[in-house]
Amino acid sequence: MSPRSLTLEIIAVLSGTIIGKLVFDGVSALFFDDSFFDLFISPGRWIVALATVVLFSIIYQKLPATPAALACLLVGTVITWTFFGLAFESGHSTVVLIFMTLLFSAIALLTYRFVHANAAVRRVASDMTGSAEGEDAPLGGGRKDGRSED
Repeated sequence: MSPRSLTLEIIAVLSGTIIGKLVFDGVSALFFDDSFFDLFISPGRWIVALATVVLFSIIYQKLPATPAALACLLVGTVITWTFFGLAFESGHSTVVLIFMTLLFSAIALLTYRFVHANAAVRRVASDMTGSAEGEDAPLGGGRKDGRSED
């Protein structure tokens, strides 16, 4: 893996983790009378969120796009539901926890994939504009061999 792709992967994983956790904590605070600050600063929840999105990265490297998306939603929901429901002893019902963890998984996955798609589009666009403008051409706009075009 090149340094550029590794950097992209790290940014995508961190973005998915942060946005997914913010949405999860925000919805919990808004609808279920939980304290946003208490949920947000919990290191255990951050570790679970980060581990889940890292698993998304591994799944996407091993499977084609559609099966990977479905596997990520399933794995993300089951892992976060297990930890948030059992390990962190949430007071919410099972249905509410499954809904919230599915929401987290979907938002984290969409953010992770958005970062990848955005980077891929930028890479293709820079390749197209770089080759179309002749990035190897001299500054004067003349020919590469130094002769004028007249």
